[in-house]
Amino acid sequence: MPAVFRNNIASSPLFTNPGVIAQGKANPANWPAIVDYSDFVLQGGSPGKGSAEALTFITQSGSATSTIRVDDALYFSDGFGVAEGDEILVGGQKTRVVRRVDDTTLQISPAITVTINAKVYLSRFPEGSDIGVRP
Repeated sequence: MPAVFRNNIASSPLFTNPGVIAQGKANPANWPAIVDYSDFVLQGGSPGKGSAEALTFITQSGSATSTIRVDDALYFSDGFGVAEGDEILVGGQKTRVVRRVDDTTLQISPAITVTINAKVYLSRFPEGSDIGVRP
């Protein structure tokens, strides 16, 4: 879905235990019993090492604002692992998503000052993080 997900890496992630995926596919009912999140840590040569991208970026500046305008608020909805209450980094400032207002607007708390083009990351996965699966 290139229109939805941008800057994807089309390559093997090189997880520390790639066999766990085959085990899960072979017996989906046992997936919760066989999966350990450490199985999805990236090996040293993985193209995902240090490759985390921003979820979106700021499109309108604001001072001490609790409503931010972003390029794409799609990630901040159920189904993408980012939901209300998640802590985010906006230009290095921590805040929390209170709710996704619409496709380009987020309500946050506490209020922060934002500048156009500031990058928005999940606080658990800031710039330079490894791409992978984490709890």
